[in-house]
Amino acid sequence: MQRLSDILEQDNAAIFNDYRDFTELLTVGTNTANARQVMGSLQSDLVTFNASMSEVLNAFSLTLLMPEQADLNLNQNQVIYVCGKAFKIVASALDMGIRELSLEKK
Repeated sequence: MQRLSDILEQDNAAIFNDYRDFTELLTVGTNTANARQVMGSLQSDLVTFNASMSEVLNAFSLTLLMPEQADLNLNQNQVIYVCGKAFKIVASALDMGIRELSLEKK
């Protein structure tokens, strides 16, 4: 009998490596020494806040989705380089083998 986690892992591999509708080859790392190329998706969105949340009228939100890279140690408030551009990790979540990083441009 096949486990659900095995099925999800196969689906993730197909989405990131085979279909590539929303993914591209990105160079990701905390410095140039540990940078690696991974299939990922750097998503951007314009976020609007209401008056009770913040004085800021709008902000630019960046999210990086990629398969988990356990040896990169991607933690909150850490600086990460994506294709040579510096970003600060605002939040990090791991869900079913996919690392989701909320980024702030540095």
